[in-house]
Amino acid sequence: MKDDANHGARSNPIGAGKAGKEGTAIDAGSAQDLSAGAWSEEGVSSLGEESPAWTAEQVGSWRQTQVNMSPAALLWIQAAMSGGAVLLTGLVFGWFPVGVSAAWGWMSVVLPSGLMVWGLRRPAPQAGLGIARFFAWEWAKLGLSVVLMLLAPWGIEQWSGLALLAGVILAVKAHWLALWWLTRKSRGLETKNDLNTED
Repeated sequence: MKDDANHGARSNPIGAGKAGKEGTAIDAGSAQDLSAGAWSEEGVSSLGEESPAWTAEQVGSWRQTQVNMSPAALLWIQAAMSGGAVLLTGLVFGWFPVGVSAAWGWMSVVLPSGLMVWGLRRPAPQAGLGIARFFAWEWAKLGLSVVLMLLAPWGIEQWSGLALLAGVILAVKAHWLALWWLTRKSRGLETKNDLNTED
């Protein structure tokens, strides 16, 4: 009897595993079925569904909401906003020393930014080269800004450090105001297109 039991265990090891330790053995056929089901087309397709393709009207509506965010356009808006504030400062507080000093601070921000925009006007042939060129022009812009501010005592006969700093702050803040204005304009166009679509 003992030899028959050992012979049965050797001939059916999976069955012996079930008898020896209940719940730990898995039938080979069931494991194969689970593996096939996990990699079936239905299982793969259930991981995610493809987004539907846009129609021509949807593409046209999306393009209308996109505003020109080029660096040159942003620079022009920044220069106009901050330049108007500097002009108003000179008219209110006088040109010497406040107005001229504020204009020098404005120039110390706008001119280096314009030089950077000019240097980055052409796309780089490689992504890594484009990043390196961007940081190089960024450092050149910062260096030129510092040099222009340090030259203020020699470039202006009567100058005010506070007015110079105010001109720099106005030019920097105008950059963020220009971004806000362009973003607000884009949202307004998107809302208008949504209303036209509903009508």
